[in-house]
Amino acid sequence: MPVRVRLIVVLAIVLTAGACGSDDPTPAASPTPSATEPDVAASPTHGQQAPVEPPSPAPERPSSPQGDAYLSLCEVRSDLAAGDAASAEATFEDEVHETLHEIAHELETADRQAAAALLVAKSEVEAGFAEASPDAKTLEWAVAALLVATSDGMAVLGLDVPECPAP
Repeated sequence: MPVRVRLIVVLAIVLTAGACGSDDPTPAASPTPSATEPDVAASPTHGQQAPVEPPSPAPERPSSPQGDAYLSLCEVRSDLAAGDAASAEATFEDEVHETLHEIAHELETADRQAAAALLVAKSEVEAGFAEASPDAKTLEWAVAALLVATSDGMAVLGLDVPECPAP
């Protein structure tokens, strides 16, 4: 790949690297009871405090193979951030690679440009892993670009794009 094209890809990565995270930099506040709700835990019941029930878990969204692969790609990025290129490569090959080909194939008829962007970003990651001593930081940038291309492609196809877990 010519140096100028790589420079453009790196610039695009830098400008879009935050696309996988939340736009809100503050952590979510924990729920607090309202002033009108009684404090059940502090109310005595026959000399004992009532047990506090844990909050119910958020309802799970149905997963898809594409969504699962996207979340695995998030894991690849986390492994690379931790400097574990071997684990990142294994996850990429075992849980992500084939599904990216399937997404690109589906995109060919819907948006050829998005399909091409996905395949170029995927090939950059593959090239990074193919090096004798993969550089985790360089690969981390390539995976960030692949996350953006995958997210864009999934959106074109009308697929839900999950959020990457916080590192």
